[in-house]
Amino acid sequence: MAGLTLGGGFGWLSRKYGMTVDNLISADVVTAEGELLRASAESNQDLFWAIRGGGGNFGVVTSFEFALHPVGPMVYGGLVVFPLAQARDALVKYRAASTQMPDDLSVWAVLRLAPPLPFLPADVHGQPVIIFANCYTGPTANGPSAVAQVKTFGTPVGEHLGEMPFVAWQQAFARCSRRDRATTRSRTILPASTTASSTTASSTHCFSRSRICLRRSARFSSARSAAKRSACP
Repeated sequence: MAGLTLGGGFGWLSRKYGMTVDNLISADVVTAEGELLRASAESNQDLFWAIRGGGGNFGVVTSFEFALHPVGPMVYGGLVVFPLAQARDALVKYRAASTQMPDDLSVWAVLRLAPPLPFLPADVHGQPVIIFANCYTGPTANGPSAVAQVKTFGTPVGEHLGEMPFVAWQQAFARCSRRDRATTRSRTILPASTTASSTTASSTHCFSRSRICLRRSARFSSARSAAKRSACP
């Protein structure tokens, strides 16, 4: 939470409530001189301005005070997947639609190789795709209509949408940064008969873990190529 806040902080609620730093009320900061300061809009305003996006360059933050907002506990969301060949048109439609979407709807675009998620056809696994991740925090009954426009960005090869706890959706993507823990989990293949509402969080977990594995493979390949180049006469 500290790194998220000091770096600015973008998340599923940013469209409606702003960045994480926009919701920071105050922080206790220990400076390089060892002085404990309270930074807020009323005191040490320059320091308060600096830490909201400036990272840990201005001291050690020992506590945060945030503004809270009601959300959930249930939200509507999930993934809509298109082949990469449709990415250009899909992104153009995404850009146009984003100005008209309700503040309760956040949609993120991800370009990657398709992970082996149970709702995707087997012949799509490992193929380049564009994935739109959706989170609608308004009344869940309005979720399907709120997300419907995303499906018109192209011809989906798969989708996985439904109601889920907001905490589960948030944690599914948070696992991307917990690389060691994520890569040590055993891989679970969900049965095809499992309903969308009960599997969204688990499927997104697999999605996140696969992205981590791909990132690590890319870094390993780059390091190996660099080693080969350095070894050439």
